[in-house]
Amino acid sequence: MSYFGDSSSRDKSKNGLWLVLIALCIVLYLLLFPRALGKDSFLVPVKAVSMTSLPPESTTAYDKLFLVGQNTVALTKEGVPVFFRPARTLESVSGVNDAWYDETSDQTEVASASGPLFHLPGKQYPYWLGQRFYTFSNDRLGLTEYDLKGDRLWSKDRTSIITAVAAGPTLTVVGSLDGRITVYDKTGAMQGSFNPGGSQYPVIYNTAISPDEKHILLLSGMSPKRFLVLERGTNEFHPVFHQELSDQKPYPTPLGFLGGDRWAYFVSQQDLHLLNLKTDHEAVMPLQGQLKSLIYNSPLGLITSVTGGGSASILHVWSTSGRPLLFSPFQAQHVLLFQEGNRVILVADQTVLIMKRELQ
Repeated sequence: MSYFGDSSSRDKSKNGLWLVLIALCIVLYLLLFPRALGKDSFLVPVKAVSMTSLPPESTTAYDKLFLVGQNTVALTKEGVPVFFRPARTLESVSGVNDAWYDETSDQTEVASASGPLFHLPGKQYPYWLGQRFYTFSNDRLGLTEYDLKGDRLWSKDRTSIITAVAAGPTLTVVGSLDGRITVYDKTGAMQGSFNPGGSQYPVIYNTAISPDEKHILLLSGMSPKRFLVLERGTNEFHPVFHQELSDQKPYPTPLGFLGGDRWAYFVSQQDLHLLNLKTDHEAVMPLQGQLKSLIYNSPLGLITSVTGGGSASILHVWSTSGRPLLFSPFQAQHVLLFQEGNRVILVADQTVLIMKRELQ
């Protein structure tokens, strides 16, 4: 009898624990999304996790590092948080790779999930782009690339301040205050240069290069400010699409590629522009506030984003034609979206919400 009695107590304890966990998920979800997502929401909540009780470091394996606001979070592939801590000085992350300046040792540390990779003397300005590691000089006139053993691959000193950098598997695109972009290969040899011109004040605000390195996107100039698409020819990149923007704010706004190089997106004023690079067809989606994060699901042709200002945020889902499919406000200042398979992971301040896509 005592055996069955103990077993029953354990079962009740386990059931109670599960009820507490389920209740916690519901509370966190309701705090994030005070309004229901709706029957045709496409996103169904699976799990909500608070990161406030997580350790600042952990020996548990993780697959991704992210900077969210002033904090660094490590997540598994499924979106489960492993550790959560304040961001380090000048920290830059990508995948499982990390780099920061250690004031105590006066060194720039470079590490991965498996441990330290190498360190550089003094205060560097580290910058990860995918699996490629760079440092800026203090005056942002110099750019250096290192391999993952700490060997210098190439270094360039420019005459104009570097304002934008993008990297593909073999190419690096560098934009500067004088309105010019320069393309370098993995040895630092120049593979092309382009100056959009046509603006009263030349500057490269932002740039991106497609995964196959066939296209480059640019936001450049003021009076007018312009969006350009460059295509790789036999010897150089040349413009194939150009659009003057009504937005004349002198700072960078988001741009990038979706679905490989099928789609290009950029933000102007309060609109998200989606350009089909095969047909030049453009869809325009109105935003409420700034674009905080954006992902694209290729099989379903869905764009999921978070927009807003301050702690007021909105979760959107659109089709690539610009048709709105979901609009759901929630409260979070610092947000991040990424996806793994049919799951969408939303990091919102100190909470992680894991959702799965379901077509109703």
